[in-house]
Amino acid sequence: MTGEDRKTFWCIAGAIAVFAFFCALRIGGVLEKTELIAIDAGLRFDSRSLKPSGRIAIVSVDDNSINYLRYNRNIQWKWPRDIYALIINYMERCGAEAVAVDFLFSDPDITLAGYSEGETDEALAKSYKSFGKVYQTMRLHTDAIAFQPLMDDSALRERFALKADGAPRGAPEGKIIEWPILPLLHTARAIGVTNIEADRDGVIRRFAPLHKSGESAFQFLPLRLVSDADQLSLDNGRVWINHPGQLPLDSGRVWIKWYGLGGPGGAYPYYPAAEVFLSELQARDAKTPLVSCERFAGKIVFLGSNAGALFDLKQTPMATSAHPYPGVEILATVADNLLQGHTPRRMPPAVALAMIFAMSSAGFAGAVFIKNARTFLLAAVALHVSYAGAALMLFRRGLIPDIVGPEFALAASVIGGLVINYIFEGREQLKTKRALNQYVSPAVAERVIRQPELLRLGGDRRTLTVLFSDIRDFTTLSESLEPESLVQFLNEYFNRMTGIIIGEGGTLDKYVGDAIMAFTGAPDAPRPDDAARICRAALRMVAAIDEMNATWAAKWGRRLRTGVGISTGSAVVGNMGSDMRFDYTAMGDTVNIASRLEGINKEWGTRIIASNATKTAAGEGFVWRPLDEIMLKGKTRGVLAWDLLGLAGDERAEWLAASFARLREALATRKFEEADRIADMIFERAPDDGPTRKLMKRGKVS
Repeated sequence: MTGEDRKTFWCIAGAIAVFAFFCALRIGGVLEKTELIAIDAGLRFDSRSLKPSGRIAIVSVDDNSINYLRYNRNIQWKWPRDIYALIINYMERCGAEAVAVDFLFSDPDITLAGYSEGETDEALAKSYKSFGKVYQTMRLHTDAIAFQPLMDDSALRERFALKADGAPRGAPEGKIIEWPILPLLHTARAIGVTNIEADRDGVIRRFAPLHKSGESAFQFLPLRLVSDADQLSLDNGRVWINHPGQLPLDSGRVWIKWYGLGGPGGAYPYYPAAEVFLSELQARDAKTPLVSCERFAGKIVFLGSNAGALFDLKQTPMATSAHPYPGVEILATVADNLLQGHTPRRMPPAVALAMIFAMSSAGFAGAVFIKNARTFLLAAVALHVSYAGAALMLFRRGLIPDIVGPEFALAASVIGGLVINYIFEGREQLKTKRALNQYVSPAVAERVIRQPELLRLGGDRRTLTVLFSDIRDFTTLSESLEPESLVQFLNEYFNRMTGIIIGEGGTLDKYVGDAIMAFTGAPDAPRPDDAARICRAALRMVAAIDEMNATWAAKWGRRLRTGVGISTGSAVVGNMGSDMRFDYTAMGDTVNIASRLEGINKEWGTRIIASNATKTAAGEGFVWRPLDEIMLKGKTRGVLAWDLLGLAGDERAEWLAASFARLREALATRKFEEADRIADMIFERAPDDGPTRKLMKRGKVS
């Protein structure tokens, strides 16, 4: 099995593992809480494109209404029921389409001073009957609560309930029914359940169209209100109304679409109950009502509460600390969903698992087919963003997709693909790099690994600083050593010299016998201190040879001297050779000058000679002494050569440079006695100083 086959195998195995893992999380419900948070974000996004039908208004018992009646009318909470009766009367006066009452009224009204027993209940029942379009709340409870349930409510069940055998699977169940008082039951147009269950995180996102109690099933109040005109039917656990048709059930419940923030100033117009109560009194007295009848004409009005003290504020995807969502507005929103046909459905589990599989496979497929890591990551990011964008569009289409599972699966597969790529491609690149390092410098090898397209003939013009180093009298050395010893000797030498060059950021070009060619300025971008790097490398090389000579003298009976030539200027650098074999190298006049300067060391008895361009480019961190304008072989113009003595601050180098400058001045002014004295002083500290010896010989001859 090839390396590519092994990589493909592990990518397939990784995709299967990621798919199985996220399937288990999805089926086990582990991701559900995070998924719901993502769905909330989608629902909020969707709400920007939705508008309420304009057919709904809310009359709310708010804090201001409670305080107004308490302090201005001396009516304490709980209000007597004739207050609600006046509100219902005003809805009838204004021509409202219907009223849904979100107050249970399960106990008879408490007799207050000035009222006879049952008077307020009768007033409210009378308003229900007169209007004829009031829908009353009822509730189901799983356990006994602090009220006395009817001993026999079979007649009420027969009148208001459906058969439970047609209810959808997963419909909520309640053992005990909390009915409104009988006068309201007899006068209301219909009754409906207002129980609404939150998800496990306490947020309300769905409603149950039907609730079961024993063999009875009761409609959700907004559904009962809408289906009063569009007959509801049940068929094998499916719920139908003429508009919007079959309700898409998710575990017996229907998802809610939202139209904006809750409460006054949000999606629906709110009218304080106290103002509506006063409007009815004003209308009876032929005065201009505080709230115009036009606000309610033809509207479905929900009567409920948003007062904080009444604890009917809920958590929904649209709820914020500044805009809590009143329970009555949830009922209004559900009714509006049904009126407009806004009944979203959740992505089927099979489709969600298919998306997880697709995303689990995508990252590993990218690892197989996309070789470039940057391209791979960009493709992964694009796929993440595309899926998120597609998910938001699905919200607009009424489909609630899984977001977290597929996105997490994609992220895991991308990470897995990167790891597999790193392991397999890293191994291959390491092999390639190790092989290349045997033939080219590490810098060149690294660049070829990063940019394989560089493996072609051609070059670029760059400003380079080129170094040539050569061993003096190598022929004599090679003749005096056995071939095996010579190879070992050269390997020690090349290892030490190459390490110094690379350590200074240089590029090793080649070994030519005992010679070394290196440069800075390529393949990476030129640096301001390229010339200084090569100069430091040259000084370190001659220092290392001096250090190693003691060992070599004992081991081989030989001591080495080398010459180094350095030149800075324009050169062509790139792959030179043929289509079958080529080398990464530099060519041009700058290379030739460096090679020639290396040879001039023999004539001057120096160790490092550099061109004037190199001295200028290297800066002030070095100690130099001028030699001469040297005519190099094959050149028609002279090259000003400089002897590199050491780094700035080197006392011996600075003394030698200063003394040599005085010697040149003495000879130039023909002060030969002074020149002899200076030369003797130089030879005392540097007995083998070639430039001094050459300068004195020339001066005496002239």
